[in-house]
Amino acid sequence: MKRIVALILVVTSFVVFSNISSASIKPGTTCSPKGKTTTFAGMRYTCVLSGKKLVWSKGARTPIPTSTSTSTTTTFAAPRLSSLQDVAPCKLPFGQSISQDGGSTGFPLSPYRLPSIGTVHSLVLFVDFTDVVGTDNIATSLHDFTDQASAFYKSQSYGKLNIEFTAYPQWIHINENSSKYGMQVHGQGDVLSYLLDAVNAAKPLVDFSPYDNVYVIPPSNIKQIVFGPTFSPSGWSPFSANGKNFYVATVGGSDGWDSSYQWHWVAHETGHQLGISHPFANGTSADGASVFDIMDFGGDFSEVNAPEFFGWSKWLLGWVTDSQVACVDATTGSTQSLNYMLSPIERTSNDVHISVIKLNSHTAIVAESRRTEGFDSMSSEYEGVLVYSIDTNINGNVAPYIPSVKILQQNPQTVNGILVGTLKPGQSVSYRGQTITVLGSTTSGDFIHISSGPVTG
Repeated sequence: MKRIVALILVVTSFVVFSNISSASIKPGTTCSPKGKTTTFAGMRYTCVLSGKKLVWSKGARTPIPTSTSTSTTTTFAAPRLSSLQDVAPCKLPFGQSISQDGGSTGFPLSPYRLPSIGTVHSLVLFVDFTDVVGTDNIATSLHDFTDQASAFYKSQSYGKLNIEFTAYPQWIHINENSSKYGMQVHGQGDVLSYLLDAVNAAKPLVDFSPYDNVYVIPPSNIKQIVFGPTFSPSGWSPFSANGKNFYVATVGGSDGWDSSYQWHWVAHETGHQLGISHPFANGTSADGASVFDIMDFGGDFSEVNAPEFFGWSKWLLGWVTDSQVACVDATTGSTQSLNYMLSPIERTSNDVHISVIKLNSHTAIVAESRRTEGFDSMSSEYEGVLVYSIDTNINGNVAPYIPSVKILQQNPQTVNGILVGTLKPGQSVSYRGQTITVLGSTTSGDFIHISSGPVTG
């Protein structure tokens, strides 16, 4: 949904919080016996005594080794790898006017988005209202919302992006009733007024000049604001605070507090601030939607907790470099037989991370390796090569909300009814005259063979 006003409202689906498995561990809930430990979604929790009650601790991320994988084999004879080709044909342009919306699926991303390389200084404003007084501890809340989000982007970018979150240390009071904004229904209401009221209330207290972007978070017991979206400017008209122009901002609602994974909400919305749209929009498994990527279902399920960005998005953001892309231009009509090794997308390396087959000016096939590394956590049965199509004429952030990404798969595996779709050695997938076959796996990565011919369909 978008509002043609001073800013564009990117309404998010927030599925990150709506489909958490019933088997999840939530800090603060009861447990037994004392000292018991368990690991869920890459976090290790301990049953501790709090007052007179035994509850789960906040949890600590469990380090995941990057040198091994349970799905790999050391007996596979790796093929001779093909030389990399010019990547320019595979840099598909975005097919819509990015002045209408901050999200993009093609090159280039908006120059007014949040920078994806370097250090970003983010301001967090905790605001309350005349009918809802803020009582949450700000330091603790800032930790819960942002510590893992900051670590997530450090990992996603292979160390290229550092986000430093700073909160004003007191609740900032908006002298309005929270019902003023009409945000009791997801996707509705005057979200712009909410943002500007928060900024105006903060202006006498906060020096905005050191910061690059803004997050507004209401009290945990907010009832009249049920969702929190991200803004990007219409026609690049920024909003101003103390003489500084801001091109992106996020406001929060009750959904951001709905789970122990507050950082998922911040990470998801930061993805929008960086210029990334929803890959699956309102799609289902029938549309090729999968369990990967925090911009949609990634991180929702304990069986496959896979919030890491798609490799295509990492390339858009400059985290995957041109030298790590194996480009195949199928529009030439020639027959090509190529072998590549894909380093797991979660892993920091100098090797090839994605293979891209150009089908036309706005459509390509992308292949990447997914393993239990970085922020992805899954059993070996779900590890493998993920193959998907990308259509850069589509922006999943705006109506008619259709998927820009479609998983191409041979495996019908699902988790909670959502497609996984990874391919194992010996499996292949064919699409529009192109065939990708997984030859084998080693600790270094997954080896694929591409049989490319004239584009069909």
